[in-house]
Amino acid sequence: MKRLLPVMFAALLGCVGCDQVTKQVAIRWLRDKPTTSYLADTFRLTYIENRGAFLGLGSDWPDWGRYLAFSIVSLALVVGSLVFTFNQVRALRPADALTTRSAPAWGAMLLAAGGVGNLIDRFTRDGAVVDFMNMGIGSLRTGIFNVADVQIMVGVGMIVLWHNQSPRSAAQSDSSVSTAPDGTPPADPPSPEKPPTPTEQPDEPEHR
Repeated sequence: MKRLLPVMFAALLGCVGCDQVTKQVAIRWLRDKPTTSYLADTFRLTYIENRGAFLGLGSDWPDWGRYLAFSIVSLALVVGSLVFTFNQVRALRPADALTTRSAPAWGAMLLAAGGVGNLIDRFTRDGAVVDFMNMGIGSLRTGIFNVADVQIMVGVGMIVLWHNQSPRSAAQSDSSVSTAPDGTPPADPPSPEKPPTPTEQPDEPEHR
């Protein structure tokens, strides 16, 4: 499946590029502007520079703690996701490229892309990440996030769904071997017929 690796790499670059373009648009059009809402306040655009993790976790940590947790650890996770993607792609058969068997590889690629997108912000914006989207209904709302965060969440979801379905798929494949298509168990194979035993013929009387 070496042919899939260039496709994965191109998709990763496209995801990172999409994240960076949307952040530049947010900087250009949303910074220092009031929050705008759409779809009956279900979707909001609001600009912040987040120095913490998702939902602002760790934003009040000291600089060295944030750098260690959100830069070094994130870089290690990106490298690990790329290695995992490479190993998954190598294990795929050509027929599995667009099936659910490739879900963990695509999910890890999205994880790596989202991590790279946020790492670019960390290294170029003094440890801050540009966030600008928010969703919810009434008081039940998400944190403020960006496109890279969406990629990370989708990637995690793909890996989790694949992990939960793979044992079920294995069980179904085993049951399909032990049952017929209509759900009935296969009949026992016929036992080999025994050769008929020769019967003794009565002796014919002698004719004189």
